[in-house]
Amino acid sequence: MKMKDYMTFRGSIYSLTIFITAWMIAWCICDLEIKSFADAVSKSLITLFIMIITYPLTVLFLGTFLKFIDIRIRKRLRRKL
Repeated sequence: MKMKDYMTFRGSIYSLTIFITAWMIAWCICDLEIKSFADAVSKSLITLFIMIITYPLTVLFLGTFLKFIDIRIRKRLRRKL
């Protein structure tokens, strides 16, 4: 694996994580029925709260995971060179 291929793979992982996070937020929005304006407001606040908690934790986990994987892959790529 070349460094360019590795960086493409890394970018794909970031994109996939963002997609999964957006899907979870959309799932939370579509899960409840909206019967009145008050329901819409409470649903928006709940979704915002979930987004505020979920997204940074996902990025934090992904950053830690990618840092660990980066070290291992770069060592292997250096050995091949």
